[in-house]
Amino acid sequence: MQDERAKPPPPPKLVDGNDLMKEFHLKPGPKVGEFLKLVDDAVWEGTVKTKAEAIDLLRHSISTSSHHTFMELEKHLGIALAFLDQSQSITITENLEESISEPIRELTKQLTQCFKSPELESPLAYIIAELADNIIQHAQAKAWRWGLYCGEHVLVAIADDGIGIADSLKKAKGTFASDSAALEAALQGVSEKGPERGFGLPSTVNLVTKGFGGSLYVISDSLGLNVGSDTYKKWIDTVPYKGTLVVMVLPKTATLSGDQFYELIAKR
Repeated sequence: MQDERAKPPPPPKLVDGNDLMKEFHLKPGPKVGEFLKLVDDAVWEGTVKTKAEAIDLLRHSISTSSHHTFMELEKHLGIALAFLDQSQSITITENLEESISEPIRELTKQLTQCFKSPELESPLAYIIAELADNIIQHAQAKAWRWGLYCGEHVLVAIADDGIGIADSLKKAKGTFASDSAALEAALQGVSEKGPERGFGLPSTVNLVTKGFGGSLYVISDSLGLNVGSDTYKKWIDTVPYKGTLVVMVLPKTATLSGDQFYELIAKR
């Protein structure tokens, strides 16, 4: 029988689940355990000896990832939702100038100020207007809200209380095998208004991912999709969300010329 006293002592716990959820805006779940194991392994190897080093290890693993990790997703959505919760709900009325156009102009103004680059005003205004058109007017929403965070990255969140992108498109077209197929079709340019109106979302994806080098999260009802490039689309686990939530994550160092802008919005 093996002597229990011969076993090496467990590594000291530098961080716990609560530390990670608070620091990186995570939700309780198995991913928290995976991140704790990453720290434990580093402690065993002697490369991490303090809590600060443990946090830096996890933050470094985020910054060196080629795509947004689960942790980044939770962090970005956590920040976006926090700022969204602080915003006022805007009732959509027959006066679209007051209930949609004026708030869009204010969001675009503040967003442009985040980048401190006047030349980005046109592409940013285009993105916001297209998102508003697709997730507010087409989704039969009664109200919407927006949130903005200017940090190392610029986070923009737009949410409505409508029937959702997939349900809106299925109601008009009725030819999709599943909600996920309908959501992907919307991002590829299929519109409830007909083929000539299907440029908005694909152009927005092009601008966000190729023009700004950012990422787009689209959450509608129980579906969630992270779009990072033409070749990177990842379904994400989400809690049910009544309506549609779109979060853009844009690098603050982004630049975009006028020629690039017009080239990208012409692509589908």
